[in-house]
Amino acid sequence: MTEFRMPSLCADMTDGTLLHWFVSPGDQVQHGDLVAKVYTVETAIEVERLAEGVPGELLVLEGPPASVGTVLALIDSAGFAAETAVAPDSP
Repeated sequence: MTEFRMPSLCADMTDGTLLHWFVSPGDQVQHGDLVAKVYTVETAIEVERLAEGVPGELLVLEGPPASVGTVLALIDSAGFAAETAVAPDSP
């Protein structure tokens, strides 16, 4: 499992508000997929995932602010590889 944390989206950002999850536990997430929309003091920004995986648990719900670095979700990278592997042809 890897941790998906609240990113720092601008130089003076100390926290952000999770406005919307674009994923649910069990979804397959690939590099570049939108994962969440986060509101900072200046704007709302869509955050993408930089690696493949399957969200196992969303730890922060939409609404209350979360500090930069807070773990927002756990992502199972091994699960993605297992689910997307192609089975070999039977002899």
